[in-house]
Amino acid sequence: MEIRQIQYFMQLFQDKNMTRASKMLFISQQGLSKSIHALETEIGFPLFNRTPGGVEPTARAIALYEHFAKVNEAFRELNRAVSREANRKKLSVTVPPIVAFSDNVHHLSRYKQKYPEVEVEYKVLDNDIIIERMLSGRYEAAYLGAAPPETLTVHRKISISDFCAVVSREHPLAGEKSITPETLARYPLTVIDIFNDYNQYFIRRLKISAGHISKVNILEFPDYICLSGSVGVSIQSVFKRLKTEDVVSIPVIFKAEDHVCIEVSLVTAKGATLSPEVEAFIHNEIDPDNL
Repeated sequence: MEIRQIQYFMQLFQDKNMTRASKMLFISQQGLSKSIHALETEIGFPLFNRTPGGVEPTARAIALYEHFAKVNEAFRELNRAVSREANRKKLSVTVPPIVAFSDNVHHLSRYKQKYPEVEVEYKVLDNDIIIERMLSGRYEAAYLGAAPPETLTVHRKISISDFCAVVSREHPLAGEKSITPETLARYPLTVIDIFNDYNQYFIRRLKISAGHISKVNILEFPDYICLSGSVGVSIQSVFKRLKTEDVVSIPVIFKAEDHVCIEVSLVTAKGATLSPEVEAFIHNEIDPDNL
């Protein structure tokens, strides 16, 4: 049984005339008759009695009409839902973990307030996966915490935060105003495991061995710092989001007044036709005062 047959049955039931029903359905009388006959054959009993003036529904057809009507209305509702989904406004953005845990980079919450009708898909991925997904068209916009390849267009660059050392309040370094790489090298270090790209950058920048560093879950980070006595390495905005009073952060300075920051780029695929939602997102990110 096909939805088309149900619709043909309902039209003929209402019109009780093959000529009039076929015109309403924009098919030939022969086509309508053939479809009704196939439906009757499938269900095993006649739905209409042919009369000189047209057709009359059988008692069984009258008993089934409301059921057919429910199926037809459900099908219409399905089509309406599909249409709504097909026309839904959507913004797809992806960011690396180090950006996702920073509070001073993207303004998705304010974007949602301004454009509540837009569905926002937000995904946290590593930088190399972000680049692949951007080039494949899976995502239209991204914040990238690595050097963007030439295949991506950079719309904005941001330095999200300084490196900082995180220590317990009882640690010997807790009273320092700043820490140098040489000082860090004297202590066991701890990083947050999900920040893979950031951690690799940090290791290269400090010129230290990966074996000198422990990796822990972000939720365990403050407690591990306190219990192990190690020095945690983070960025200031992530540290602020941890909201703990048991540890303190200290700026890491590589040279005099040289605070090393993570540079993040807002990018799209080069040459891509951007949706109005992405155009608005980029415009508002470049000029947040418009929000």
